[in-house]
Amino acid sequence: MRTGYSIGFEHVLTNRTTEDAFQIVEGWLRDEKANIKSAQPPSRIEASHGRTLQPMGWKKDAKKTMTFELVRQGPNILVRVAIAPPILNISDVTTRGSGASELERTPGGTLDAIR
Repeated sequence: MRTGYSIGFEHVLTNRTTEDAFQIVEGWLRDEKANIKSAQPPSRIEASHGRTLQPMGWKKDAKKTMTFELVRQGPNILVRVAIAPPILNISDVTTRGSGASELERTPGGTLDAIR
């Protein structure tokens, strides 16, 4: 369910094709045991990730929808990621949103995995 609230990240993959980037993201989602809800190769993937029963929406294993958009920029690919919690977890996530941005900088975090 779309909530109107999301956390966004961007990352540039250098010297890759859009197809390569799509396969990297798709492989990472499989490794993370995410459920791919829709895919429009080679530019978009939407997946759900996490445990439904995780009551703390800000935890990394909480249920969320992740939307990856891949855009060619010369020889590089810009990967945009929007991560949205379920509607019931919005207030919990917004109060701890600053901690969620640490995912980008944490080794093994979302964008670190697709480098």
